[in-house]
Amino acid sequence: MSRPSSGASAAQAPGRGPAETKDTLGKALIETRLNEINDADIKAGLKNLLLTGADYAVYSQRLAEGTRVELFQPGDKKGRGVTNINNAKLSSNKAFLVQSIIILAGVNADPAADELGKKVDFKPITPEIANGDITLKNGQKVFWEDSSLSVFAHEGNDGLLPGEYKLEVPKMIDPRAELVCDLDLASATAANTHIKVILKGTATIKA
Repeated sequence: MSRPSSGASAAQAPGRGPAETKDTLGKALIETRLNEINDADIKAGLKNLLLTGADYAVYSQRLAEGTRVELFQPGDKKGRGVTNINNAKLSSNKAFLVQSIIILAGVNADPAADELGKKVDFKPITPEIANGDITLKNGQKVFWEDSSLSVFAHEGNDGLLPGEYKLEVPKMIDPRAELVCDLDLASATAANTHIKVILKGTATIKA
């Protein structure tokens, strides 16, 4: 007879371990890249168990006007359905290790009533978008430059969400520097097309 585990709760959600185990794994993942965190307070918080790691996602979406789309902009204000960060920067206490990127697109069915595209049904990108390029930066650090958007043009497979690309080397985001995600498209998109980027990974939160 197998011995019951000592830490799991009977009410635990299927497919997930105890919360403390998940937090420990997230913290360990962040700590493997501790040398890339420039903020002394974040480092101290992790070492003193005041901070831990948790799943996190940053997003920005914008109307595609012409062939250049600048998804994070310094003047952006946090707004549900538009972006969840201010001024293209993370909050000051967050170190964020990006493990995958998702690019989606959708046509705004009623731009007069939904100018910001908060109700757009985002789906995998269309061929005219897939034929373009993406540049992703964080301050002076260039993660991708003029890389093909074609890797995001899929419905989901092999454990990936629709439009998701898993990074071979996760990227650490510095909260003091702006995020830049620029798309250069080969041709104009359909009228009222909105494009959305989602950065997924592990970020520091209060323990």
